[in-house]
Amino acid sequence: MNTKELLFKLCEQDFIGSVHDCAKTVELLISPYVDEIQHRNDGTVCAIKHGNGKKIMLEAHIDQIGFIVTEVFDDGFLRLQKVGGIDIRTLPASEIKIHGKEIVYGAVCSVPPHLQKSKSEKFPSIDECFVDTCLGEKLKDVVSVGDYAVYSNTPVSLMSGRVSSRSLDDRSACAALILAAESLSEKDVKSTVVYQFSQAEELGGSGAKTATFDMNVDCALACDVSFGDGEDVKPHECGKLGEGPMIGYSPSLSRHTSDIMVSVAERENIPYQKEIMNGRTGTDADHIAITRSGVECGLVSIPLRYMHTPVETVELCDIDNTAGIMVGFVLEKDGELCD
Repeated sequence: MNTKELLFKLCEQDFIGSVHDCAKTVELLISPYVDEIQHRNDGTVCAIKHGNGKKIMLEAHIDQIGFIVTEVFDDGFLRLQKVGGIDIRTLPASEIKIHGKEIVYGAVCSVPPHLQKSKSEKFPSIDECFVDTCLGEKLKDVVSVGDYAVYSNTPVSLMSGRVSSRSLDDRSACAALILAAESLSEKDVKSTVVYQFSQAEELGGSGAKTATFDMNVDCALACDVSFGDGEDVKPHECGKLGEGPMIGYSPSLSRHTSDIMVSVAERENIPYQKEIMNGRTGTDADHIAITRSGVECGLVSIPLRYMHTPVETVELCDIDNTAGIMVGFVLEKDGELCD
């Protein structure tokens, strides 16, 4: 499966609140490699390759950051609030896609600098931002308070094998899961493997909490993105794009799982980086690890620049190598569980 084509298909579909379009895309892409697909009420997708009863889970979150409509005005403008951790600095002049009775596009208003009353460097709050749809009074016929909206940017290819798009957090990890499923479908895995695409990580992780409880897995590996290198980013607080997945080490993670990933990477000559955290990881791994009586859980992350903006950036080889580490992890744990 071509990694860029796979990733672009995932990024082009939305998943926020009650909008679950990307779930259909995930099902279509992963179904050749699994035996069963379960759709949970919240939109979480669990794709299962059945084995001998022991369960290994690979997890990524399918939801994205975005907005909810709070006011619709007669003149074709509307006001939004954040759903997840939107970087407010990127809002003025952004393109917005609203999921109303039909898809409506708009632009966040940006006053030309020539007409600004103040030269203040302060960024406006989201309450001060309005979206112009140019629909006038017709807007109220198709968009209502409570509808969801997202950035409307489409994925683009950059130099050096890099791509930029909205929602690479966490569609890049979703792509890695599907690539891992494709590879593992060709191998003799005795355990049951669950590929879980969780809802609501950006809102506290309820999808991972509830679905993992039902799946009742023996061990798990969560996959997310983490901070990639860039201008004005401290090197010790980020990973480098193109230099491999970031293997998490934290008191809240299984050290055994982290060590397995390092062993796999070194044996298979997969480049990797260590990500050291002194407590919670801020990912679904935190919730998976404390499900039921506790789950042995690790975390692997893809370096990403410009997190929570419409121009998130990753390097494709990091996605491929993340899939490689997940495949190696499953094979190692399968050997442990089936001994």
